[in-house]
Amino acid sequence: MNIQYGIGFVEVELKELFDFVIGGDWGKDPDFTDESYSLAYCIRGSEFRNWKENKGKTASLRKIKTSSVNTRKLKQGDILVEISGGGPEQPVGRTVIIDKSVLAYKSDIPKISTNFLRLIRITEHIDPNYLNLFLTFFYKSGEIVAYQGGSNNLRNLKFEEYALIKAPIPPLAEQHRIVTKIEELFSSLDKAIERITTAKQQLKVYRQAVLKWAFEGKLTNLTNENVISRVDEVAEVIDPQPSHRTPPEFIDGIPYVSIKDCDYGSNTINFDGARKVHANVLKEHVERYSLKKGDFIIGKIGTIGQPIHIYLPQNYTLSANVVLIQPRGINGKYLYYYFQSNIIQTEFKKGQKATAQAAFGIQKVRALPIRVPLPDEQEKIVLEVESRLSVCDKIEEGIETSLLKAEALRQSILKKAFEGKLVPQDPNDESASKLIERIKTERERNSLVKGKKE
Repeated sequence: MNIQYGIGFVEVELKELFDFVIGGDWGKDPDFTDESYSLAYCIRGSEFRNWKENKGKTASLRKIKTSSVNTRKLKQGDILVEISGGGPEQPVGRTVIIDKSVLAYKSDIPKISTNFLRLIRITEHIDPNYLNLFLTFFYKSGEIVAYQGGSNNLRNLKFEEYALIKAPIPPLAEQHRIVTKIEELFSSLDKAIERITTAKQQLKVYRQAVLKWAFEGKLTNLTNENVISRVDEVAEVIDPQPSHRTPPEFIDGIPYVSIKDCDYGSNTINFDGARKVHANVLKEHVERYSLKKGDFIIGKIGTIGQPIHIYLPQNYTLSANVVLIQPRGINGKYLYYYFQSNIIQTEFKKGQKATAQAAFGIQKVRALPIRVPLPDEQEKIVLEVESRLSVCDKIEEGIETSLLKAEALRQSILKKAFEGKLVPQDPNDESASKLIERIKTERERNSLVKGKKE
């Protein structure tokens, strides 16, 4: 990292600050019966995503061997580091700190970590919140990728190497001041981000309102010459893979695009991350359909019905979990925006069981009702919609820029802290060098006592 640590800071390998390190446990299903097992909440990597809001409340209830629970039971100040499960977009190495609120949730049931995480308990002479802030800063800097191993799709943390990372340690009193100041600044930053996020949600609501007004005729002076048609009367509706057999993977092949490869936020397809299949699959598909400008696909599972434009040339193929829509007797943009509206979502939800996974068959797509005005009125609607949505796009672009700046500011605050520029230094503080020496002396003494007992 390109950073000059603060005057008086001492760089210490992480392992020199560890008092206790252990892996997690996953145990058995909660209905497992064995007197030597007891209930515990297992915190997983999936809890990290919304840690600030949930603080581990979504942890999985498991039956764990009681002796294992007693060894791994989390305490205030413990740090959990993710050691497995990372991927290309999200490296391993994320950390969270256990505080009172984590332990207070259903306090009669102990909390442990799963085996994809590692518990780090540090010496009492270091503020755990300070160390966790440094580990967060290190992770966000991107340096963490040098401590990863494993395959492209599943990354693991090289923990022994990770433990050799040098952390900048100031006097203990200064650590406390840094933590207090950062929490104060982050609190203000979080409130600003909350306001920005609210604006983003309001923009999403406005987008849907524009589409609703458009197809109700409120954006244009429509005539009454509207025809209610089925989608298959104005477009080709094609199941790209009617056999629903997934072709075998072929490393040097062409992308086999499924719904997981669609990014609705940016209206793009991630061809690089898509499964690769033999080019012969494309030849088979071309015999059944060929893609043209204005065509789009919708997902048959997950976020059902949401459209995303396809790209030309056709150097990829489509999977069985999408439906190809090819506008032929209608303005293509009109149909595309129609599918973006909640009108389509409402139609798909009709008759769907509340407990069922969102999914549908191609016959339902073909039978969807659609209001079709005259061609010139379709064009007017498209122009009105696009003029308003283009304004939304510019506003959203500004919002995304603000969110990126907020994240950069968070990292900048941490950088200043470790440069010794965030809080005043006090000459009366015990020096960091004496603090580290005391930690080493105590560790040696404990090691000697342990050796005599053995």
